[in-house]
Amino acid sequence: MLQGNTIMRQAVLGGSADLACDIHSGGNDSVLMVAWYKNDVSVYSYDVKHPDSHWKHPTLDGRSFFRTGTDPATLSVSEIKETDAGEYRCRVDFKKSPTRNTKYQLQVIIPPQKPIIFSEEGLEVTDVAGPYEEGQRVSLTCVVTGGRPKPAVKWWRGAFLEDDTDMSTNGPSAKSNQLILESVDRSHLMTDLTCQAANNNISQPVATSIKLDVYLKPLKVEILGNQNPLSADRTYKLECQSIGSRPAAKITWWLNTKQLYNHTQTISPDGNITYSSLTYTARISDHNQTLTCRAENPRVKSGVEEDQIKLNIFYIPKISLEYGTGLNPGDIEEGDDVYFQCRIESNPPAYKVIWKHNGIPIQHNAKNGMILSNEERLSNLALQSLNRTQAGNYTCFASNVEGDGESNILQLKIMYKPVCKYDQKRVYGVARGEKAEISCEVDAYPPPDNFKWSFNNSASENIPVPEERFSKEKQSRTPLRNVLKYTPLSEMDYGTLICTASNVPGTQIEPCVYMIIAAGKPDPPFNCTVANHSTVSFHISCIEGFDGGQLQSFTAEVFADYLERNVSAYRFPLVVDGLEPGAQYKVVVYAANSKGRSEEVHLEAFTLKVAEKQMGPPATFALTPMVIILIVLSSLTLIVAGVILSALRLQGSSGSHSLQRPHVLSIKDKSNVPLRNHAELYATECDEKNPDVIPSKDPEYQLVKCSEDASYTNAATLPKNSNVILRNGDVFHSPDQQEVTYAELYLTRPNTEDSVTPALYAQLDCKKSPSVREIVTVRTPLMSNGQESCV
Repeated sequence: MLQGNTIMRQAVLGGSADLACDIHSGGNDSVLMVAWYKNDVSVYSYDVKHPDSHWKHPTLDGRSFFRTGTDPATLSVSEIKETDAGEYRCRVDFKKSPTRNTKYQLQVIIPPQKPIIFSEEGLEVTDVAGPYEEGQRVSLTCVVTGGRPKPAVKWWRGAFLEDDTDMSTNGPSAKSNQLILESVDRSHLMTDLTCQAANNNISQPVATSIKLDVYLKPLKVEILGNQNPLSADRTYKLECQSIGSRPAAKITWWLNTKQLYNHTQTISPDGNITYSSLTYTARISDHNQTLTCRAENPRVKSGVEEDQIKLNIFYIPKISLEYGTGLNPGDIEEGDDVYFQCRIESNPPAYKVIWKHNGIPIQHNAKNGMILSNEERLSNLALQSLNRTQAGNYTCFASNVEGDGESNILQLKIMYKPVCKYDQKRVYGVARGEKAEISCEVDAYPPPDNFKWSFNNSASENIPVPEERFSKEKQSRTPLRNVLKYTPLSEMDYGTLICTASNVPGTQIEPCVYMIIAAGKPDPPFNCTVANHSTVSFHISCIEGFDGGQLQSFTAEVFADYLERNVSAYRFPLVVDGLEPGAQYKVVVYAANSKGRSEEVHLEAFTLKVAEKQMGPPATFALTPMVIILIVLSSLTLIVAGVILSALRLQGSSGSHSLQRPHVLSIKDKSNVPLRNHAELYATECDEKNPDVIPSKDPEYQLVKCSEDASYTNAATLPKNSNVILRNGDVFHSPDQQEVTYAELYLTRPNTEDSVTPALYAQLDCKKSPSVREIVTVRTPLMSNGQESCV
């Protein structure tokens, strides 16, 4: 820089300075001597005549040198001192030309001291400032002392100028610069912040660098994996990941506002990622609840990040079954309408709904009054015109992909009038003077509150039985049963007892009818067979005969040379075991009750032989000519005998009818089956099987003619609503139908070794009776006013 004729030069303290001096001469001239002056005081001289002769002032000795080999020639001064500052003049003397002077003004620059950085709290920062929370305001002050001229103080962030607004401090030679970061973020983490002071462009500026430590909140939190539905009551591993927290985040799990603790946490080696695994058992109550994974850096205010999912819990349908609105389940009678509501809570929605009555699925059948309808989360069942068979337990089932759900059980109770119980004893065989307990059992709801008994025989209408004649069972034990203690004393006390019950819905429409007949010995069993032979046993099966009005049992006595076995039971088959292998036996079968034994049925039976062991090879059969002749003769003899027997059988069958029992047929098929084909046999038994003491004149009750016509057909049509006593003592009820129903009236006896005589029955008349024996049934003679009965 030139100021007037003076050239300005700067040198840094401790540095060097180069001052040029033009020593060029004209063509006919030459330099004699070069001299340097500082503030007009000679400090350096150079005699051209003596090139090695360099004179230096003591202040420059050892650190200055004049170089003539450069163009231009230069005075170099090293290790500049503050006292080196001043005016320098180079004088060049020539032989011919005038002296040449070149002036310099040397300015010595004193660099500033190294900057010192202070925190907001006034503490000196040497390496790392902080840590600071993400988002926090940061203030750093850089102070620089010394330096001439005064330096410029600047803040640099890496290679970028951050702040150059310096200012003077209270000290005479100090300057400072305050760096303010309003909100530090993750970009400031461990970045270099440099405070730089410079007062020249010759030397490097003095600087102090620090790093900025920042606590960071989590950058990202994520619940990992596909958010598929969860099944209730199953245990799952749910994972969550937090990224970018410094220091590492702490992860917590929350279900709505409730914290979950069953989880583990791991941190990546660099501390940047935190993993957490939650062990979670899904519950139905958690459906649609919010599950939150929360990552928190406790070193940072508001340093919380969250990720949330809404739980989708699949579960088996939960079902609640209830009666329809306004329905009183305690006041339902036959003929009423009732409906149920099945409320279904299910996820996913149920794809199938099934209603069951007593465990049996219900099908939609509007014609029969069973109507099913489905809505969202609701299924309805309507039952129209109820009948008592629809009483019982009702349940509702719903299905989805998780399984089948079952509702609570609703018991439908239908009030109905009493009806006679089907499977009860209807015929009682009672001897004169014997006390019988006639049990009347009904089905009813609620249980009957009253029973009435009446008596009927052929000689009277229904006669009410006084209440003192029967006893009512205790309600707590058998409220559906009533017992009449009845003692017939004469023939007139045999007939029909009628039991009628009543309850809240009304009186029994069809009363229970019980027949009181004279007790006797049972009929023998028939159609007996022996089967299931083994080496030590066989089975005996028979059809039961009439029990004589009493409980009967069956006995089989097995004989060889003496009685081997005696087996009794109340039902067939009779199992006879413990016998000898390969033996023949005679078997006697009979029935017995409290009145005696039936006639015997005689059978033959055997046991199988034990298989023999073959100790050697079987013998080889040799077919010799003699054997062939014997086989041919035997075959011819059998053929001739067969032809003769066939001819005899055909001749015999054309003149007589077989007495064999027909095959078992259905009730309707038996309309054309002859009951007895032998007119004489039928005539002898006709009177014995007449059930009335005096035949009834009722047009609906007629006996088959006995012997007027030899071409009779032993099948009879039963009148509508008629009852017939079968051989086992039960009553056959003809169904109330338009078509005609037939029943077989007589069953033949099996062929046995001994003839079977009819059972003898007790005489019922206490007075003089006719010699003809007759059986008492439901239709008996009118009861005379003079007779009495007792119980």
